[in-house]
Amino acid sequence: MAQTRQTIQNFYTQAQTKDFARDNLFRVLNISFGEGTTISFDEDDLVYAKTATLPGKDITSTTVPYMGLDFNVPGVVKYTGSGDYKITFRCDESYDLRNRFLQVIKWYCVLIGQQL
Repeated sequence: MAQTRQTIQNFYTQAQTKDFARDNLFRVLNISFGEGTTISFDEDDLVYAKTATLPGKDITSTTVPYMGLDFNVPGVVKYTGSGDYKITFRCDESYDLRNRFLQVIKWYCVLIGQQL
């Protein structure tokens, strides 16, 4: 009979090493909220985000004449659908991710001078 090492620690080690390929699950390494606020995660934090649609990117090109030739130069970039898209995060049982989000919310409330 084959000897297998199937412990929960071994599973998580393999999950981190191989990082499962899925079309709707993304490994999160950091989250930037602007204003110089970024949450960074290390290799022990298994933070994943699940989303259905990501914003699109449309680049308009502008024709510019130069020495008798027309060149297409990239112009304005618009991110379609960036106003409203949903991201679902998977949280661990100790709610570490939730606590980090709450820290950022508290920091932001202090910044703008409002009570939480």
